[in-house]
Amino acid sequence: MQCALVSGSNGLIGRHLIEKLTIDGVKVIRLARSGTANATTAIWNQSNGTIAGPIDEVDTLFHLAGAGVADKRWNESYKREILTSRVEGTHQVVLALSKESNAKRFVIGSAIGFYGSDQSELCDEDSPQGSGFLAKVVSEWENSALSATGVHGNIVLARTGIVLASDGGVLKKQLPLFKTGLGGRIGDGSSYLSWIHIDDEVNALIHLARSNTFGAVNLVAPNPVTNGDFTKSLSQALKKPAFLTVPRIALETLLGREMALETALSSTNVSAQKLLSTGYKFKYPTLDVALSQIVGAKG
Repeated sequence: MQCALVSGSNGLIGRHLIEKLTIDGVKVIRLARSGTANATTAIWNQSNGTIAGPIDEVDTLFHLAGAGVADKRWNESYKREILTSRVEGTHQVVLALSKESNAKRFVIGSAIGFYGSDQSELCDEDSPQGSGFLAKVVSEWENSALSATGVHGNIVLARTGIVLASDGGVLKKQLPLFKTGLGGRIGDGSSYLSWIHIDDEVNALIHLARSNTFGAVNLVAPNPVTNGDFTKSLSQALKKPAFLTVPRIALETLLGREMALETALSSTNVSAQKLLSTGYKFKYPTLDVALSQIVGAKG
């Protein structure tokens, strides 16, 4: 990999990915929706699906763009935006790169939401699609990428779990509460969390881009935990109590029942075996080690 095009460059994963690629000596071109194309920025025209800029240099695409699932309370309009931004956006970008560049590897950001939001049994990449809105979004999202090239072997569908980082994602929202002793488990704490440290997320994306792996790959740590275990580990890392319980009904009222059940109240137990079988070595394989590093780095 010598030159990578990265969409979603302002998001949590995109920011960390660009930093690591740059350290590794890879030329990075950011994909933007507005502005002027230059040596480090390509402009994506969503009205006609073209990309202007130095994409002839690109050999690898990391496509991470899409409307944030938890950025707004769901209504029919925002649900359409979530779906369209991923399905139509992914198809446009992959198709344009397939036609206009020499890109050989397409790493498409996906999600473990494919398996549904109520899975206590361990899921792997061969498990069937689950039910619910997010499962439908992920399925159509992945199919849009595959249909854009017609060469499935060039595409990695990176089904990412809950990314843990101090500067974004759910943990950034939780840390202030836990630091003041106001953190707590959700309901009875039995819901599964399939998580991954931001460093492993980025390293795994780069590893997969450089490997011969293709198709869906779960990007989760090899040790999923329950919400109760997560709460205990985070409180111990911060040396703060976490005796409170967040009632399920409170989240359903705050977010709306559908959104709550598929995000804050979801339970997905996901296997990392395929990623491990590619030779990837986790830097943070257990939650205690991951949280200790994040809390320590945060200071």
